[in-house]
Amino acid sequence: MTFTTSEYTSPKRPRWVLPAIGGVVVIALVGVLALAVTMRDSPQPTSPAQRTSTPATVDLTAAPAQLEWKLIDGVRLPYSKIDGPAKVSGSLATGYSHTPQGAVVAAWQISSRLAVSTDYERVMATQVRGTESERTQVRQEVAEVRNLTPDQFSARFKQPIGFQIVSYDPTFAQIYFAVQSPNGGYDFVARAVLWDGKDWQYQLVSGLPTLPNSTSVAGYTLF
Repeated sequence: MTFTTSEYTSPKRPRWVLPAIGGVVVIALVGVLALAVTMRDSPQPTSPAQRTSTPATVDLTAAPAQLEWKLIDGVRLPYSKIDGPAKVSGSLATGYSHTPQGAVVAAWQISSRLAVSTDYERVMATQVRGTESERTQVRQEVAEVRNLTPDQFSARFKQPIGFQIVSYDPTFAQIYFAVQSPNGGYDFVARAVLWDGKDWQYQLVSGLPTLPNSTSVAGYTLF
């Protein structure tokens, strides 16, 4: 049996159907475009490596966000959920925000790991900038650290109480860290980091002068 009679043929489509369909398509497209604009304008969560300062948002006095200190290899190191490190693999801590705050965290993290990690050569090869003679000096200093008594080690690697960013641009930062001195007052440790296009790297020579011990930390941001 074939469906050829008027009983089984499809009825003609009313003329109002086509305009109605066209209207639905237009409404759907408008909705999609509106959603796309909303998603574009809505703030998106960022990882430490994605957070970047622009000249209009740079704040050299703000502390790293959501900061905590963890005991690693006998020293306390800074960790920020916003400013890094985003990843830790053995002796390497990487993934810092491209901001002054990311530079602060990276400077203390990398320099400390370079001094105390059992795999400091990996740190030096991956995250450190300096001449071969400067690297040789680092190896000598690491050897000295290995011979420190527990009390000497604790005195040498105290957690800093604050920092001061002396200079900052998107490619380079110079920082002083304030540390309580065993002899009273505060000692100041100079550090510098370079942005290599992906992350901060520690520069062995900071370019900053040595500061004398002081009883004041005026001008420093406290952790």
